[in-house]
Amino acid sequence: MTFPAYPEYKDSGVEWLGKVPEHWSVFSLKHVVSMRSGEQITSEDIKAEGEYPVFGGNGLRGYFDRYTHEGNYCLIGRQGALCGNINFANGKFWASEHAVVVTPKTEVDVYWIGMLLQSMNLGQYSTSAAQPGLSVEALGNLKIPFVSFDEQKIIGNFLDYETSKIDALIQEQKQLIELLNEKRQSIISNAVCRGLDPNVSMKDSGFEGIGMIPLDWSIVRFSRIINKIKDGTHGTFIRVADGFPLLSAKNVNNNRLEIDDVESMICKEDHEEITSNGFPQKGDLLLTIVGTIGRSCVYNLDYPVSFQRSVCFIRLEMKNNANFFNYLFQSDFFQTQLTLKSKSSAQAGVYMGDVASLSVIFPPNFEKQKLISKFLDEKTSELNSLIGEAKTAVALLQERRSALITAAVCGQIDVRGFE
Repeated sequence: MTFPAYPEYKDSGVEWLGKVPEHWSVFSLKHVVSMRSGEQITSEDIKAEGEYPVFGGNGLRGYFDRYTHEGNYCLIGRQGALCGNINFANGKFWASEHAVVVTPKTEVDVYWIGMLLQSMNLGQYSTSAAQPGLSVEALGNLKIPFVSFDEQKIIGNFLDYETSKIDALIQEQKQLIELLNEKRQSIISNAVCRGLDPNVSMKDSGFEGIGMIPLDWSIVRFSRIINKIKDGTHGTFIRVADGFPLLSAKNVNNNRLEIDDVESMICKEDHEEITSNGFPQKGDLLLTIVGTIGRSCVYNLDYPVSFQRSVCFIRLEMKNNANFFNYLFQSDFFQTQLTLKSKSSAQAGVYMGDVASLSVIFPPNFEKQKLISKFLDEKTSELNSLIGEAKTAVALLQERRSALITAAVCGQIDVRGFE
């Protein structure tokens, strides 16, 4: 469905807004609504279940047995990484000190004002502090387009209807991504724990979650087939604008090492100091062990790179295929063991000794390992392409949603004929 432009426009006098329909007005936000932060509440008071929802800077946080507001309101996230985001609260609810409650001073449709504020990308007005935050006073001085209540209602109803349809499509794509990821995980776990031949003789693995494994496969402590295991540097180094990359767990994703966008750079001397104590060689396994643990890839570079302690590299005995073990790392079998170790560790991660103590399942024949890894390369590549297509679809739908909201609330399209 396409909508026409308004018959006549005028200059709004506001740079970001440009021209608005001739009969629209432009006011400061503080002349249309009042804005006030909610009431302080501790995290201990907020429960997973309760009578009244609690809204914070990023939306619903939980529940409480009391409420601060009753009615329909638009809320602005005041503080945090997502400050400026818009939420809607209905009925009785508690607004925390991190949420700004928007209260109309005149006839204002709540959904219309919320969509208008969302289109303004309020996060760009956050103050530069240790934690981003919005000033209510600064927000109040922002100029906004304003139109009659009846037209607000039409625009609000139009956006509610159209964005609901887009949101449903986005949700479908997200569900598809989830299903594809589950399928990918299942294929990997089955292949690295049971092989590719469904008719091969089997034996009990001794692990409840695994069950039977091929008769000629081994299940041993990981340390028995490791030649070397080492983590990155524990040192602190001065960052420089132009130098050598110092990689962390953020740069290690499943099946790929990302070095194009590196946050930390160090000087040549520090890089040489770190790598002189050992560095991964081509064909070694990389495993994240601090922070988001359990991501892995095969190191495929011909030159030394410095790593922080959140990554460890593992060199296997020559008779084993690194790519097979990379997939084994990603299996439910290995990931479950890592999770249990991380929960029993004093730090937020796992020690290298913990990694070496884990159990691994593998066919002792190098060619069988290679055959399985090749099979998984093909299967995961197909699934990754489908996942990529679905993610692109989500991004395009989100862009369309944002563009539609902006067009409607800023008067770029005339939706007065919407029913």
